[in-house]
Amino acid sequence: MSTRAMIRFGRKYNGKLHAEASIYRHSDGYPDTTCGVLADLARFFFAVERDTADTRFDDPEHLAAKFVVWEVADKREQELNHAAEMSRTRPAKDGPLNFLGVCVALHMSRHSDLEWVYFVDCSRHDAAGRPRILVRHADSAKYKSAPKFLADARAAAE
Repeated sequence: MSTRAMIRFGRKYNGKLHAEASIYRHSDGYPDTTCGVLADLARFFFAVERDTADTRFDDPEHLAAKFVVWEVADKREQELNHAAEMSRTRPAKDGPLNFLGVCVALHMSRHSDLEWVYFVDCSRHDAAGRPRILVRHADSAKYKSAPKFLADARAAAE
């Protein structure tokens, strides 16, 4: 079964996180540092810096839109290969709009199968000027910063 996740883009106002755009990710939603969401967000931020004159790291709505475009392009071959495995042939229609792995989501409650929730905080940036990433398990109400989450996970594994 795939690991579902919600990636929320927003800002902190009056001490509370407010999502302004949310992206549902159907698979690979775990926070693994090599091929999960945290690694993909790092690669996405790098691509934004490389490919745009204006990163919009402070604009949750534009950044979320850029993420959808990047995510579809990044996962395109993987999705086509999966479709081929399921049907034993490549899909007859394999244009750029033939994807299902990611979508814009208005409400988290519609996706009751979430395992992980990420918050891309466009109001706070790291030393490199990239948005701060927070992560929490769907069963938890509290976010941790990505570096703190990874440190805790490493310590628990030892």
